[in-house]
Amino acid sequence: MLIITRTRIFSTKALLKPLIDTPRIAEEAIAMLKDSIKAFVEEDARLAKRVCERDQVVDDLRNQILRELVTYMSSDPTTIERSIHLIRISQNLERIADLSTNICEDVIYMVEGRVIQHHKNEKDRP
Repeated sequence: MLIITRTRIFSTKALLKPLIDTPRIAEEAIAMLKDSIKAFVEEDARLAKRVCERDQVVDDLRNQILRELVTYMSSDPTTIERSIHLIRISQNLERIADLSTNICEDVIYMVEGRVIQHHKNEKDRP
């Protein structure tokens, strides 16, 4: 239902700007999800580590989208509704990437017995 509502809003109103970062964050989140499932099934700690490293890319894209849309909303209040929907979409995609990272952290623990939650380096752990 929510997807239908967001689709209606975007189909009836002009885009705020060309969608560049939103498709990029979607592609990266989908790729991370696929790779996290592959890492789990194949017990591949190396692939899992690479997925964890990619989480920052998605976080950076989400932050970029948020900064741009806040600027639009500040300068033109008529863009608020469309901006909020794009922000929520980017947050949901970022959450998919976070959950993929969580899966990969568990894969690394299962395969190597190492806890790497919160992307801590070996030297940061007690």
